[in-house]
Amino acid sequence: MSGAGLYQFFKDSFCDKADERTKLWLMLCLLFAAIPVIKALFEAFSAAYVVQDDARTMVFWMRRWLDPELFQGDPIADYFQSVSPIGYKALYWLPAQLGIDPMLTNKLLPMVLNLALAYYAFKLAMALLHLPPAAFLASALTVFMLSATDNVFSATPRAFAVPFFVPFLFYLVRQKTIGVTITTALLALFYPPVALVALGVLGLSPLRWKRGPRLELTRAALMPVVAGTVVGLGMLIPFVLSIAELGPTITLEQARAWPTFYRGGRIRFFLQDGTIPILCGLHTGFIPRVWACSKDLPLLSVVHVLVIIALPVSLFLMSLKPGERRPQPETMLLIVVLVAATLLFAIAHLRLFELYVPRPYSQFPLHATTLLALGLVLALWFERGLRWAGPVTDDRLAPRQKLVLGSALSFISILLISMIPRGFVPNTNYQQGSEPELYAFFAAQPKDSLIASLSGQTNYLPTFSRRSVLTAREYATPLHLGYILPYRDRKRALITALYHPDIEVLRSFITDYGIDFILLGRRDLTIERLRSGWWAREYPAVTAAALDLIRQGGKPAIEGFVGDCAVFKNERFL
Repeated sequence: MSGAGLYQFFKDSFCDKADERTKLWLMLCLLFAAIPVIKALFEAFSAAYVVQDDARTMVFWMRRWLDPELFQGDPIADYFQSVSPIGYKALYWLPAQLGIDPMLTNKLLPMVLNLALAYYAFKLAMALLHLPPAAFLASALTVFMLSATDNVFSATPRAFAVPFFVPFLFYLVRQKTIGVTITTALLALFYPPVALVALGVLGLSPLRWKRGPRLELTRAALMPVVAGTVVGLGMLIPFVLSIAELGPTITLEQARAWPTFYRGGRIRFFLQDGTIPILCGLHTGFIPRVWACSKDLPLLSVVHVLVIIALPVSLFLMSLKPGERRPQPETMLLIVVLVAATLLFAIAHLRLFELYVPRPYSQFPLHATTLLALGLVLALWFERGLRWAGPVTDDRLAPRQKLVLGSALSFISILLISMIPRGFVPNTNYQQGSEPELYAFFAAQPKDSLIASLSGQTNYLPTFSRRSVLTAREYATPLHLGYILPYRDRKRALITALYHPDIEVLRSFITDYGIDFILLGRRDLTIERLRSGWWAREYPAVTAAALDLIRQGGKPAIEGFVGDCAVFKNERFL
């Protein structure tokens, strides 16, 4: 196709024949969304021992459904089963009844979620601005930036937040009571934090602007609000009750005293001076970090916030101006989402840990709306640029037309080229196990085996060997005291037993916890390893006590059993 022909295609699509090519743009939208999914599938099945990072905690226990003898009496498996939302568990339980491994389901779900997100983002954009290429751009940007995170590819509860929130907004714009009710229920069943944002959106959605703010209290406007709110609250109750059984959450004062909440800890929550980053923080920030947000550049974070506010506001203001091509008044819903998300984000900060962490209340709604708004704004400016450049009068493009066409092609090229490098889009965060012989060895042991170790390989054993571990850093989620306090006791007991010179301390540890195997790295019993291990920061008191014993000439009692009692050895493990 010549440059003139390509320019005319864009002009027809944006200006003259926009309504005739909706299906074409929707198909392109789905094809674009399939690119990161296909790359993710190749990565997921690239080797025998590959698992998504968070699936190690949120999926491993589901193999109980395939074999009830697995993870019996395992407090780690019990905990992650308890904190998993009901709908999320049901979705994995159904294929498990057909003998399908939950880990396989975990690798296949992102394909469905990404395509569903692309479809509904397109539909929502069309509802706000009836311009198919604009809807394509809005959907593509939404999918692209979400694929730069591992949210969807984790196929854990957070993976469903944006793919369910976008259709919720679409049905709310269309005032479809059944659609709003179903999507609100799905959010409550799969990811409760964003369900609370949806309830906030429902409460604010009757607000309209017509020469000033007013409430639309018609039956068509109120039915989705009432039905969605009642069903959403009803679906949240069982989850809230199940979480309550885990006991109280950690307090802000307790969290500040635990190194695990600082740099290098399991959940980096505080800055080194104990303050909480509000705009840009992994678990506490208002802005998604994938948007180049940095706490070291506060001015940039302020610019981010201004852009986040400006995009939906500018769309809404455009809808108030007369013109042939303008957004619908329903674009005010994007402002409503921003207000509801901000309110829930603020409440989550005020009630830290009681409502989980603040991040999901702002970042997931922003993922659903900000890039969509950006796509619509860019499309409207491009449409104006096409009208400014004028029609093609012959086979040669005028300078204005070359400028507009070059800008469009450059933008599309950047999107496509960005998907080529591995690790950016998609950012799957798949982890590949490095010790296949070790995994195979433990998989051949009795199903009720319990493994104790300070090695990082314990993060993989429940997934790859299907055997319980006493502790592993990946499972040290420090939110519910009923779970984390016994966990920390077990970790302290493990550190003490491994380095104590008294054999009775080791024997008591093995007997008290029912340990079947102790996995030791070849450097684990050295002072250097004890001092440099991650546990030295998170458990400083017990680590310091162990160091004192060794410095006083004490030799870890377990060293005397390494040669005679070893049942597995390789280059890394005794």
